[in-house]
Amino acid sequence: MGKHTPDPWIEIYDDDYSCVNITTEYRDGSIIPICRVDVGFVGEIEDEQRENIKLIKAAPDLLAALKDLLGDRHSVQGGICQVCGRDYLPEMIDGDCPSEDCPSFIARAAIALAEAVQS
Repeated sequence: MGKHTPDPWIEIYDDDYSCVNITTEYRDGSIIPICRVDVGFVGEIEDEQRENIKLIKAAPDLLAALKDLLGDRHSVQGGICQVCGRDYLPEMIDGDCPSEDCPSFIARAAIALAEAVQS
């Protein structure tokens, strides 16, 4: 599986300020496009697009933080989820919490989505 473009991700506006290109300076100094966000709107849609830009630029740091927070230990240890507190004894001693509203489940799902292999 490939890796995402290294951060930092930066924003560069088109000449007419209608689009923002999220890019990064690559190892050889070239500019690598990541995505393009239209911002030539007014009002609520423009505000949302600008917030989307912030989220997109933060994506590499958010992914790294989730991985770091979860580590490589299972959330369920000794039958108890160390994140949401659910008791899984006697069905599960150690493993990942299967409850869809558990923050560790949500974080692992987000990581899996970010690292999904496209076919």
